[in-house]
Amino acid sequence: MEVNVEAPDLQKVEQWIESAGKNLFEQYPITVVTSAIIGKDLQDHMNGGEPRISSIRGHLRFWWRATRGAKYKDAHDLKVWERQIFGDTSLPSPCKLKLTSVVKNGRKEYSSIPTYVSFPYRDQKKKNKDKNKEEMQFKVFEAAQKNRGLSFILQIDYLDSLEYLQGQEKPHRWLTAIEVKNEVEAALWAWINFGGIGARTRRGCGSLYSAFFSPQAATSEELEGWIKQCVAEYRLPVLNANEHREWPILALLTEQQNSIAVQEQPDAVMKAWEETVRVYSKFRQKRNWKKDINRKPQPGRSHWPEPDSLRRITGQSTQLHKSPVSLNPKDDIAFPRAQFGMPIIFRFKDNIDGKGDPPETELVPLNKKRLASPLILKSLAVSEDKAFGAMICLVQPPLERLQLSSSDASPEVKEKVENQTINKKQIYPEKIENSLYPLRNSVPNAVEGFLRSEVVRQWKKMQPSRR
Repeated sequence: MEVNVEAPDLQKVEQWIESAGKNLFEQYPITVVTSAIIGKDLQDHMNGGEPRISSIRGHLRFWWRATRGAKYKDAHDLKVWERQIFGDTSLPSPCKLKLTSVVKNGRKEYSSIPTYVSFPYRDQKKKNKDKNKEEMQFKVFEAAQKNRGLSFILQIDYLDSLEYLQGQEKPHRWLTAIEVKNEVEAALWAWINFGGIGARTRRGCGSLYSAFFSPQAATSEELEGWIKQCVAEYRLPVLNANEHREWPILALLTEQQNSIAVQEQPDAVMKAWEETVRVYSKFRQKRNWKKDINRKPQPGRSHWPEPDSLRRITGQSTQLHKSPVSLNPKDDIAFPRAQFGMPIIFRFKDNIDGKGDPPETELVPLNKKRLASPLILKSLAVSEDKAFGAMICLVQPPLERLQLSSSDASPEVKEKVENQTINKKQIYPEKIENSLYPLRNSVPNAVEGFLRSEVVRQWKKMQPSRR
C-alpha cells in the first residue's frame, strides 16, 4: 500500500530526529529522612502510600517558582516560562519523570511525629472522642513513621522544549535540553533541601536527602557558605529586601537579613526536627503558667494579643479575665500570629454554654479558607542520619484583611464577630505597649521577630546528642 507524506510532515519528523540526539538522561537517588505522610487521600495515608510522579512534579513546580521563577515580576510571565519547562494541557513537558528502585521500610526504629506537627490529624475535642477516628489517626502516624528511610531513584529525561507555533512549519525551540535540565535542577536543589515529600512538609514531614543536592557541612558557617555558592551556581536571582511576588519565593534570594536560621552543628535527624518544632511551638503559644503545689503547672493566659482582642470584640470574658494581660487599654486589637499561617482556631476553655470567655472562633484571610505558613521548620539533612535544624522563610504577598467567624456563638455575638474585619495595621501592629508581648522591641513582621528572638538564639547553640 502506497502512503503519500506531505512535505510539512516530513519537515517535522526531520526536526525531531535532529533534536533527538541532544536529549539528556539523569538519575537522582533520594532518601526520606523524617516521618512522611504520603498518598493522595486518608486511605493512602493509613496504608503508607507510594511516592507519585504527579505529586513530585507539583513540588518541583512550586520550588521552581520559588527560585528561578522569582526573576519574573508578574504571574503572566512566570506562567509562560513555567509552561515551557513543565508543560500544560496543550504542551507536553520536556522533562519526563519516572520513579525506580522504590524501597520501603528501610529502618526498623521508629520515632513519633512531633505533636505540634501532627495536630491536623488529631481529634482536638476531648469530649465524645470518636474511636474510629482515633484508630485511623494511629494508622496514619504509624505509616508515616515507617516511611522514614524510604528510598527511590528519580529518573528524568530532559528534551528540548519545542512547540509548533501557528503558521510555522518547523517547531520553535524555546529551550534546549541542557537549559531545561538547568531549570529543573535548581528546583530539585530547593525541593530536596527546603521541602519534602507528602503532606505537612512546611513542618518538616517527609524531609529528604540526596548525595547529588544535599550539603556536606559540619558547621552553620559552612552551610551558609554552601547556600551562597548554590545560589550562584544555579544562577538564582537576587532581589531587594522589600521585594515580593504574587507567589511564594525563597527569602534567602532577597537581601532580607533574617531569611534562614540554622543550628550551629548538625544532630540526629529526628532530634534536630523535634527541637526545631518545639522552639517554634513554645514561642507561638507563649503564656503564663499556673503553679500549684499539688498539681503539675497548668497553662494560663496567653502573652499574645489575640485572646484579649476577641474578648474586646465580643464583650465576653470571665470575671478573672476581664482585665487584659496582653493588651493595654490604649492598644488597638491585634492578630499578629496570622502571619504564621491560617486558619487559626481560638478555643477558650472558660466558655460554658455561650457564657464566660468568647466562643470558639476561626480566623482566615478575607474571602479565603487558608494561608500556608511562610515559615518552614525542618531537618536540613547532611546525610541519611544527620541534619541541621533549620527554619527557612518564604516571602509571600503581604496580608491586607482578615475575617472572623464563630458557628457556636449566640446571634448577638456572632454578628459582632463577623462584622469585625481585621485590617493591615492590626495584622502587623507597629507597637504594643505590653511587657509580655513576645514581639516587643521587635519588628511588625512576626516571622522575622521570631527568628530574632532569644529562644531561637538559644536553639542555634544547642549541643548535638552524643549518640
